[in-house]
Amino acid sequence: KPFDVQRVITAAVSNIIVSILLGKRYDYEDPTFLRLLEIITENIHLSGTPNILLYNIFPMLGFLLGARKKVTNNRKEFHDFLQTTFIEYVKNLDENDPRNFIDSFLIQQREENKKMANGYFHNENLKAVSSNLFAAGTETTGSTLRWAILLMMKYPEIQ
Repeated sequence: KPFDVQRVITAAVSNIIVSILLGKRYDYEDPTFLRLLEIITENIHLSGTPNILLYNIFPMLGFLLGARKKVTNNRKEFHDFLQTTFIEYVKNLDENDPRNFIDSFLIQQREENKKMANGYFHNENLKAVSSNLFAAGTETTGSTLRWAILLMMKYPEIQ
């Protein structure tokens, strides 16, 4: 029976990235996880629309473009989720036992703060790196896997 593999592949790839970033996996039906996937998917699709391309060329038109507002709101919601997660991880941080990427970043941040005031390992950078890894990793890997499945269906002799 035919079905759309996009949701399954996106969820699987995202869960792998989340396990690297956060050290845990989500259930595929978890509402938080589904909302994160929705935000990322929506922003990826909106980023290629003419409205966003116009905004990139003429930023002063931003107030006229609804898609830009949606992308901005989605990004804020995603960053709020990350900020809440970071606060939880800082509370439970064990510098001798990093569990994931965020722990490693926070440990490096503490070490850097002992040496200098304005380094590279700050919270805004952690948000940017985490959201970039999540969004870019999910979309590119998911697209590559979907194309691989399509090509294997078209050319079954290569399976």
